Amino acid sequence: MTSLAISINDLPTGSVELVFVMYIDYKYYLTRMGYIILRWKIFIIYIVWAKLVELKNKVLFVCMGNICRSPTAEGAFRSIVEKNTKSQYFEIDSAGTHAYHIGNSPDQRSQQAAIKNGVDLSSQRARQVHDSDFYYYDFIIAMDSDNLGRLKSMCPKDSNSKIELMLDYSNDHPGASVPDPYYEGKFDEVFKMVHSACLSFYESIEKKTNIH
Repeated sequence: MTSLAISINDLPTGSVELVFVMYIDYKYYLTRMGYIILRWKIFIIYIVWAKLVELKNKVLFVCMGNICRSPTAEGAFRSIVEKNTKSQYFEIDSAGTHAYHIGNSPDQRSQQAAIKNGVDLSSQRARQVHDSDFYYYDFIIAMDSDNLGRLKSMCPKDSNSKIELMLDYSNDHPGASVPDPYYEGKFDEVFKMVHSACLSFYESIEKKTNIH
């Protein structure tokens, strides 16, 4: 068998320099190709991420201070979505039209009513509705008619958000406002009312978007 092994000394004059230049070009080519491939990978990841965000149903629940009713709705709706193993199709949040309680946890009485029904609100923190919410969320769900009107007056004309009343999804209280338990009490009753409406809301999205 003929051996193909050669020594650098066997190469003609100038060949060593040529091999060296070819090696450098080869390394440059690989580096350049690696850079191009990396950029394409980043681009593809971004496209996939953007598509996933686009496919999600983005929901924002809103009351006045974001410590009683809207956190309850956020928690109730999230529990329904998780129970149906559809979390990948939703992005859920809550906010208040006023800045009274920014950074605070939900009212302890709302948390207690929720925990009785297996829903944990403790990780939530109050925030105020921002102009950007009207461009980001597909659904903005108001807990009462006053906040519904306030949200509609705040909404930019070029927003595509659907601003709706929570209990318009209720079979028992269509068109009504969720009572504010901060002043009226009835935290357990409010949880049941909101949870029932959230269930109907979830079912309506499920039918419209075919996420079975």
